[in-house]
Amino acid sequence: MGVLRIVLGAAVTHPFGDPDLEEADEFRYRRRVVETAVAALEAEVSEPTVFEVGAVG
Repeated sequence: MGVLRIVLGAAVTHPFGDPDLEEADEFRYRRRVVETAVAALEAEVSEPTVFEVGAVG
């Protein structure tokens, strides 16, 4: 069994956050992760595809 959509987070230990960010940046980062995940679900893919979360800043 494989996966077709992969959303890369900051780290394996923090898939939906980045403990090194300030609180406001952390909120923006988490929102960006969710937006990237939604875009990944909407995208038509036929092979494994990696979706990267952009940097906050």
